[in-house]
Amino acid sequence: MKKIIFILFICLSFSGIFGQDSSEETSKTESTTKPVTEEFKKWYISLQGSGGNVTAPVEKGTAASGKFGFEYRPIPYIGFGMGLSNNNLTLKSSEDLTSLLLLPILFSTPSSSSSSSSSSTLNLIFLLPLLTSNQSTNFSYNTLNLDFNFHMNKDRLFDPYIGIGLIGGSCAGASACTISGGEGRLGLQLNFGTFFTYLQGQYQALTIGAREEQPAVNFSNTLGTLGIGVRF
Repeated sequence: MKKIIFILFICLSFSGIFGQDSSEETSKTESTTKPVTEEFKKWYISLQGSGGNVTAPVEKGTAASGKFGFEYRPIPYIGFGMGLSNNNLTLKSSEDLTSLLLLPILFSTPSSSSSSSSSSTLNLIFLLPLLTSNQSTNFSYNTLNLDFNFHMNKDRLFDPYIGIGLIGGSCAGASACTISGGEGRLGLQLNFGTFFTYLQGQYQALTIGAREEQPAVNFSNTLGTLGIGVRF
């Protein structure tokens, strides 16, 4: 009888040990098989500075801008953004005297015989100070930017993206003119917790037009951008 009780005690002890191991393995297996919900950041607020080159009809120069903006990502791959920018151009006329010959052509309209005189506002903004003095002149404008970005690696550490944007605004100072156009961009964002930084190249095709019935001028900016921000 004592032998039987001893054998039963040993069997119950081993069954408890193995049962505990199997239950632990089961709980581990269940914990590993449960789907893990991956959290991602939806709001990105940033400051950026840009610099590069500007090309206008008969002059070239440099461009510099600053932008405050944000981006909202409803899903990790897609971002919608908005920003306010201040832009400054430093322009200098070409040394080629053919610029003087192009001036009446650039600002002529077939519907009006006095078009060259009616376009004085844009001439003063972009051309006459340059062609008469052969020195650089500054021109600034403020814009509202609407952006769309596609993030190829979601919001991981290395976050390359491509994007397009719409640009609209007005000239700064006493110049009565408007700015409109669009841009394309290619960049790399680095995400560190709640902090992020990014490098970006962008090309802008813009049109400057007077608020009266005067001819518009097309110009382009090629910019390199560095930005920093927070995300949550």
